[in-house]
Amino acid sequence: FFLAVFFGWFLSHRLGGFDNETYQDRMKRSEQIEAWSSDINRPAFNSNKRQTFFPTTSRFTPSGAAAGSSSALATPSVLGTPSARPLSTFNRPTSVFKTFNTPPGSPGMNPAFLSASNSSLSRPSYQPGINGTPPPSPPPLPGAMRPSSIASFGGLRNMSRRSSTTSSSTTQPASNCPLPVSPFVINQPPVSYQPFNFPLIHTMALVTCYSEGIDGLRTTLDSIATTDYPNSHKLIVVICDGMIIGAGNNMSTPDICLSMMQDDVTPRDDVIAHSYVAIADGTKRHNMAKVYAGFYKYDDETVSDKKLQKRVPMCLIVKVGGPTEQNMPKPGNRGKRDSQIILMGFLQHVMFDERMTSFEYELFNTIWRLTGVAPDRYEIVLMVDADTKVYPDSLSRMIAAMAHDHEIMGLCGETKIANKTDSWVTMIQVFEYYISHHMSKAFESMFGGVTCLPGCFCMYRIKAPKGPNGYWVPILANPDIVEHYSENVVDTLHKKNLLLLGEDRYLSTLMLRTFPK
Repeated sequence: FFLAVFFGWFLSHRLGGFDNETYQDRMKRSEQIEAWSSDINRPAFNSNKRQTFFPTTSRFTPSGAAAGSSSALATPSVLGTPSARPLSTFNRPTSVFKTFNTPPGSPGMNPAFLSASNSSLSRPSYQPGINGTPPPSPPPLPGAMRPSSIASFGGLRNMSRRSSTTSSSTTQPASNCPLPVSPFVINQPPVSYQPFNFPLIHTMALVTCYSEGIDGLRTTLDSIATTDYPNSHKLIVVICDGMIIGAGNNMSTPDICLSMMQDDVTPRDDVIAHSYVAIADGTKRHNMAKVYAGFYKYDDETVSDKKLQKRVPMCLIVKVGGPTEQNMPKPGNRGKRDSQIILMGFLQHVMFDERMTSFEYELFNTIWRLTGVAPDRYEIVLMVDADTKVYPDSLSRMIAAMAHDHEIMGLCGETKIANKTDSWVTMIQVFEYYISHHMSKAFESMFGGVTCLPGCFCMYRIKAPKGPNGYWVPILANPDIVEHYSENVVDTLHKKNLLLLGEDRYLSTLMLRTFPK
C-alpha cells in the first residue's frame, strides 16, 4: 500500500519528462479526467537511471557505448543507417505547428507560433492537405519503381542495391509506379518538429473488434483519431474478427468499419482475400483475410468541431474465412489472440527481412501506399479494445515515457468505468478497477515488472534501439515472443484459462520472461 502511494504521489508524474508540471496542474488534470469519465460523450479538456550491481554490457554489446546508455543512442533512418535525429536532444520546433495535422490546443504547442501561422509566413512544401485538399505529390522514390524493391526498405544488405538504383535512375527514363502512394498521404515533418519536446515516434493503434455496434466503434475510433499526437506518425489498424452481425446491428462489423473510411487506396471491389495460417485446430488453421486502406471518416454529430477532423490513415483487416466455412454461423472468427498474432507475425517478418506470405505482402504494400512510410519504421503499438475511449493526451504521454526511457517495453494507463452508476455490478467494478490500477499495478511498477498489462488499453514497444550505431532489438516482434504466443494446442482447462481468457496477462508475463532486464 505504501509503495503504491509513493509511486502515485512522487514517481508517476515524472514518467515521460513531465517534471515541469506543478501539483496544482496535476490535480486539475485529475479532476478533468474524472469529469470526462462521468460523461465520455462530451469532448475532453528523461528519468535518471538507477545504478545497478549487475553488469550492463555483454559480449554482444556493440562497441562505442553501453547497451543501456541513452545519451549516446541514435535512431536509424529508413535504410537502417544511423539517423541525424539524436534522442538526447529535446529542442522546441521552429516550424509552424499547424501544418502537421496536430489538433489545436496540444500541450506542446506555443501560442506564439499559432498566431504566426496566420501571418505572412510562407507554408513549407511538406504541408499536408487542409479541408480535403490533397497535398502535393511526394517525390518518386527510386526504390519504388518496381514491387520487388518495396520490401527492401529495412535491410542493411540492400543499401548497395538502392544506391546503385539511385545512380542509374538519372540516366534511365522514369516508369509509372505500379503501387503509387495515395494522393492524400500526410507528408512527414522534419526532424526538428518536436511538439512535445521529444522526437516523434511512428506508432500503430491496433483496435480489435468482434461484434461491437456502430456507437462503440465510433466512440473508440473518434477518440484515437482526435488525440493530440501528430497524424503523420499515427496509423489506426482495425482487425475485424470474422463476418459477425452483433445483437441489435443492421450491418456486420466489417461493414460498419468500412462505412467509417473514405479515400480508399484500392477500390473496394478490387480487394481480394489472401490466405494465412490462423491460431486454430484442424481445418480452421486455414483462414483468409482482406486488407482495406483509407482515411478515417468523421461523423459531424460525434465530432462537431471541424478543427479536430484531420486526416488520419486507417487500415482495416477483415477475416472472411475459408471457402468451406462461408455457410457457418461465424466465418473467419479465430479470436483476439489470432488478431494480435496477425500484426506481430507481420512485424517479425518485416524486421528480419523474412519471406512473406501473399497476405503479409499485401499488408506491407498497403501501409506503404497509405502512409508513405515503410512498416519497419513503426516502433510502438497501442492496443485498444473496440469499447474503450481514449483521453486526448493519453497517447502522447505514453509515447513520451517510451521516448525518454528506451528500457520500457510495455506500459498501460489508468482504466475507468464509464457507466459506473448504471447498476450495482458496475459500482463493484469501479472498486475493482481502482484496486487493480491504483494499488496492484502501481506496486508492481515500483520494481519495473507489471505482470499484467490490460488488453483494453496498453502499449508495447515493437523494437528498441541498441547502441550508438543504429542497431535495433526486436521486442514485441521477437521470434520467441511470437512463437510462444501463437500456441494453437489448447487441450487442457489450464491452457484455456491462460490463452483464451487471460491472453493479456500471458503476453505480459511472456515478455518479462524473455527480457528479464
